[in-house]
Amino acid sequence: MMMRRLLFFALLIMRTVSSSIGSESGSLLTCSKFHFEEKVLEKLVRLEHKVEIYEETMKRWENIFVSKLEKLDEVQRQSETYFKSMQAAQVQEEIRLNKSYSEIFNSFKSQMNNETEFYEDQMNNLFESVSLKIQNKFQSFEEKTRFLTNNQNELNRKLFKNISINVTNSFQNMESKQNATNVEVLNTLSEIKTTESKCAEARVKIMTLEGRFAEEGVKIKTLERQVADNNRKVAITACDDSGRYYNGAVKFSTVYTQVGINNIAAFKSNGKFVCEIPGLYYISAHIRTSTTNTAFYVYKNNKQISRSASGSGTYTDVPISAVVDLQTNDQLYVRVSHNVGIHDSCVTIAKIK
Repeated sequence: MMMRRLLFFALLIMRTVSSSIGSESGSLLTCSKFHFEEKVLEKLVRLEHKVEIYEETMKRWENIFVSKLEKLDEVQRQSETYFKSMQAAQVQEEIRLNKSYSEIFNSFKSQMNNETEFYEDQMNNLFESVSLKIQNKFQSFEEKTRFLTNNQNELNRKLFKNISINVTNSFQNMESKQNATNVEVLNTLSEIKTTESKCAEARVKIMTLEGRFAEEGVKIKTLERQVADNNRKVAITACDDSGRYYNGAVKFSTVYTQVGINNIAAFKSNGKFVCEIPGLYYISAHIRTSTTNTAFYVYKNNKQISRSASGSGTYTDVPISAVVDLQTNDQLYVRVSHNVGIHDSCVTIAKIK
């Protein structure tokens, strides 16, 4: 029963470990699920085979022990039968001798009435002889009985001694083999724990390497994206010749050139360039206005980064430019602070790095 419990416990651990290892076998190249289960099952099969051999040995010894006990009972029954037969023979002999003695005694008694003292002496001698013979027979019978009893006791003692020795040796051998089997099971469990520890260390190392690979992959993708963004061309040239007045962002609705810009409709509607690819940009505007002494600005989001102003003539050409670093969704545009008339004006925005 103890061996079965140990085997059941070992099998339960093997299933738990194999389930744990199987869930991560895709990551562990050195801890093959099938190889590990094959080794553990092979050891368990060997252990089960040894247990079956031990059980067969115990059954064989039990059969031998039962056979010896049956033989001992048979010898005891034969001894009792012989003793009873001897007692019966002794009783029969006693009865016969008593009967013979009575007959002889009666014969001699009848003769004593007619015979002389000589016959009486002969009768006494005969009686003593018969008594001596009876006594000798009884002594011989008692000696034979004691001899048989002693032989029976000695036979029983030797038989029990041999059976006890054989059973003791068998149990000692079984105990030593069971201890060896227990040691083998414990060693197997220790190997399983060692394998689990090594697999756990390997998983930690693999996860660490995967984390590093992931970080390097992110860095590589970032560099690739930066290289791709640096290599992408972004530029737009647009003009406005409507003669309209603006207060705020100036709209350049006529686009002559645009490269790498997806949302061109938003630029046409509000005059604001929205950065889609981060980088260093150059903006240059040529404003022709009939409004004198008016300031013009370049804004990044809501922050002024450059400015210029018109003169006092009827029409003034106002140049304005700036270099600015833009990130995704940053806005870049030309702005005026009050109603200003714009004629034949253009702006160019280009990514230079």
